[in-house]
Amino acid sequence: MVKLELQRDIANSKEKLDKSSCRREELFSLMQTISFGFSMTQNYRMKQMDFLTKEYDSHYENMNQNALRAELLAQLYFPEIVDEVKNIKVLTNVIWGQQHRYFDSEEHAQKQKQEILNEFAKHSTHLVEKCSLVMDLLCDFNEVGVMEKEVV
Repeated sequence: MVKLELQRDIANSKEKLDKSSCRREELFSLMQTISFGFSMTQNYRMKQMDFLTKEYDSHYENMNQNALRAELLAQLYFPEIVDEVKNIKVLTNVIWGQQHRYFDSEEHAQKQKQEILNEFAKHSTHLVEKCSLVMDLLCDFNEVGVMEKEVV
């Protein structure tokens, strides 16, 4: 009887470890996707492909869904980093506005378009830094989802 309970406890602990690890990996992957999706590299690629505003809106919607999923995972399983993930969600909206202006600015003078791009670059860099911070913080969680270092 005791042996059976011990085996059940071990199986439950292993399942909990696996779930925590999967959630951490999923959130890490979402941060990578968001970071690249709003990077200068991706912006350049979209420009080279002559993205239309409609196509960019679709790209943004995908990135927004990733940010919402990341926020959900943080809220449910990693409350220590919720604020950082929420900041990323805010930045995705700011960047969407910048890129929307950029891709929809055919009639804007080149100087104005460059100003929009410079503003995008500033926000993009900030978003990439925030995503990197969240990825670093996720590495501080142990196998059961407990943060081993304190968030500053």
